[in-house]
Amino acid sequence: MHATSLQAPAPKLNKGFRVLELAGGVVPQGALVKVARFVWGTLWRIMMAELAPQDPTGAYVRPSYDFKGVIGSPQFPAEPGRYHVYLGQACPWCHRVSLTLALRSLNNGGITFSYMCDDPERASRGGWSFTEEQPDPVFGCGDLREVYQRCSPGYEGRCTAPLIVDSKGGPDGQGAIVSNESKDIVRMLNAAHGLGGNSIDLCPPDLEQQVEETNEWVYRLINNGVYRAGFATLQAGHDKACADVETGLDRAEQILQERRFLNGDRLTESDVFLFPTAVRFDAVYAVLFSFNQTDVCRFAFCFCMHRWMKEVYALPGVPATIDLVDIRRSYYQQLFPLNPGAIIPTGPSIEDLMESGSPSHSGSKPKLESVFYEQSRV
Repeated sequence: MHATSLQAPAPKLNKGFRVLELAGGVVPQGALVKVARFVWGTLWRIMMAELAPQDPTGAYVRPSYDFKGVIGSPQFPAEPGRYHVYLGQACPWCHRVSLTLALRSLNNGGITFSYMCDDPERASRGGWSFTEEQPDPVFGCGDLREVYQRCSPGYEGRCTAPLIVDSKGGPDGQGAIVSNESKDIVRMLNAAHGLGGNSIDLCPPDLEQQVEETNEWVYRLINNGVYRAGFATLQAGHDKACADVETGLDRAEQILQERRFLNGDRLTESDVFLFPTAVRFDAVYAVLFSFNQTDVCRFAFCFCMHRWMKEVYALPGVPATIDLVDIRRSYYQQLFPLNPGAIIPTGPSIEDLMESGSPSHSGSKPKLESVFYEQSRV
């Protein structure tokens, strides 16, 4: 007798609706593909416009906002414990603010802050909400929209973060919005007195013009450039944004060949603005936002920029502002029009970014007196 070979049954395959198989003899495949492409493309562009407003060329246009309060003004007196900042871990604009709070030691009681959950299914407008693990410690609201409505009744715009509020402000003391513009918040946190913190100055008066000029091209070419590339809905808009980012990264690399930091031998506001994009570039933007013309590990090839990034990361308080696992999860799961399958890459980790490539400036922890300017204002 011959032995009978036993074979495992073939696994059942998921073939979708089998449209191509069943309709192939009736409807030309080309017509089916064109219809599918049109329907998917139309839905995708609608979702992208909801996610990120577009101009007629398909380029992303970042919204502007009207909250222009300043801590230290008569409307918003500088009192420790009065102000609270709402932040999102994944958001690079929030990261600017958390870096400033950490570097100026304002997060030790002078100004309170909390992180929100980025869950558009839970939130009622926008993507930021509160949970039992991450509650609203100031007003007990359910999501960021409720904070906006409480502090600015009748507000109809996007409910974005970062958001800094005066917990005692408003006509009835119900709270008031100071600002939701990251660059304004960073500047006021740097200049505010009477809120504790140290004497570090991220924008010294004699460097203010240079800092402003650097901030402008860092924002236009890099900070906003990566989003213009990732949120573009037409090829021309994407290509233009990618070229701008490449120009900006090359410009930063050339500057850092000559200088320790972007505006000289000490850290300024411009470094705080560039760092959040830099630390997210390899981990998120290079892949999700389709920068295929760049190297996989961009900062390993930008030797001076990589050295600069590691030196900023080594400063006290900076590592605690970064959760790269959560950042990657947020981008790859919540920006679902860009990644419908919600599959999250496994790396790189923050250790990968900081341990490879170029050495730090001194090869050890930087001396703080050689890194920061000191405030001369009283």
